[in-house]
Amino acid sequence: MNTNVVLTETHVKSFNNYYEVIPGFKFNNIATYSTYQEFRNQSTTFKLSKYFFIIRKLVSIFQETNKQLLYTNDFQVLFFSLWVKKLFKQKKVTLIYHQFELIELNNLNKLNKFFYSYVLKKANTIDLVVFPEINRLNYFMNDSTLEKEKAFILPNSCQSISIVEQEKHPTLEQFPKDVFIIAHLGNVGGNQHYYNNFIAAIEQLKEHKKIIFVFLGRKNKMIEETINTKHLPNLFFLDPVPHEELTQIYPFIDIGVILYKGTSPNYEFCAPNKLYELWSNGVPVISHQLKGLTPLFDDNKKGILTNFNDIDEITTAIIKCSEIKENKNDLIQIFKEELSIDISLKLFEKKLTTLIN
Repeated sequence: MNTNVVLTETHVKSFNNYYEVIPGFKFNNIATYSTYQEFRNQSTTFKLSKYFFIIRKLVSIFQETNKQLLYTNDFQVLFFSLWVKKLFKQKKVTLIYHQFELIELNNLNKLNKFFYSYVLKKANTIDLVVFPEINRLNYFMNDSTLEKEKAFILPNSCQSISIVEQEKHPTLEQFPKDVFIIAHLGNVGGNQHYYNNFIAAIEQLKEHKKIIFVFLGRKNKMIEETINTKHLPNLFFLDPVPHEELTQIYPFIDIGVILYKGTSPNYEFCAPNKLYELWSNGVPVISHQLKGLTPLFDDNKKGILTNFNDIDEITTAIIKCSEIKENKNDLIQIFKEELSIDISLKLFEKKLTTLIN
């Protein structure tokens, strides 16, 4: 679709600058922050002016005489949009809500609970609601008035790639060519990750000299404690690398790891970007049997789901993966044919075209 887009958002310069290279995008920001930490510090405070600003923006949109597409992933903005739409009785505005993170009503504060309860109650008046995963759609529908024909699944996937010869990233140059690298990309936290069980499995495999485990991400107290107490010869904690440099990392990883634990519906029905990114680069994945992942692991070339509550089962799965050296091109081809975001975007474009025409 050829269109001009005016982007009204809370803008974090270090995160959202990729928008600036998209032709036809203009910015009309609610607020602009230099770093994510600055945004977090400011967003925790209640500011009435923020809501007045949102309402003014929405009123200007609903007063337009031409057709408008209002697309938001913020349920607070959605709440005000539903009210303004009702006030103006405007039918020329197509309203789309994209829910990236599953929202648990009982975990919200009083104000946000009020906002989100209204969204659930009036969900049938939203033109389209987008989810990254089928279980998240079902979770939303159980508590809302949303009709299934007004929902769309758009996975947190990425574009497919072709294998090209890459020089090993300096971060990985310390490792011999003949080792089997199992890597976790990103940060690990507390109870929401199977970190301790995975470390225990690594400890059981310390005699397997050709299998090494790499964590690429920011260090925290939990990791520092592991470094100081475990002294495992097969375990390495490396500093994070910029996202654009991961293309020099993926060709040399044999297995990727996702450590999410189903401590809440948001984790149980996870839809991680890194899963698709690993697969797009031909890297199989090992993870726990989460409900959000189970439907996706329909081919053993994609990796193994196992019981991360059982350390022995983790080690068994790791050894099994290390004994089967998959051809990365096979998984890349599966990804290209079944999971590439380009496939979903074509269907999404058809859905949008039907809505706005």
